[in-house]
Amino acid sequence: MRDQQPDKVLIQVNHPRSESLLFSYFDYIGLDAKTGVAKNPARFTTNWDLIEVFNGRCLGSARNTKARQDWIDLTNLGWKKTLSSGSDSHSEAAGVGHPRSWVEVGRAAVALDPQAIVAPLMARQAFVSWTVCALRDQRWQRTWRARCGRRRRRRAVRGDRRGAGV
Repeated sequence: MRDQQPDKVLIQVNHPRSESLLFSYFDYIGLDAKTGVAKNPARFTTNWDLIEVFNGRCLGSARNTKARQDWIDLTNLGWKKTLSSGSDSHSEAAGVGHPRSWVEVGRAAVALDPQAIVAPLMARQAFVSWTVCALRDQRWQRTWRARCGRRRRRRAVRGDRRGAGV
């Protein structure tokens, strides 16, 4: 994949733990994050850069907790993977932009060259959070509460450094 692109490419493992093996790379390969060993090594690669530790559709679930623990365990093994997040929204009504990944890079730099975001992410200068402001969209709040069954608190997982949001 990297060889097919003219610019630097970031590869992210989305929802590494899931209820379905079809959507869960780490479960599919049988990765033991404490040892870094996969039960299915023929399907396993470490040729990726980011791991989604906070998936908006999994807010408050064990899947986010497990993915975050995987990142910690892999970091303890010496793997240099950047944590990330994703809304996993498939419609505007489902809430876009929650959670958020924060990257230490200026907006002006990214406006001039979108590749400016690659270096800080490769250097693990990022963290994730659940929104940065009060949720003011009442319709979205009602939708979220109905889907999740109860109110959720803001959560944050800090990476190596704090930075300016992009």
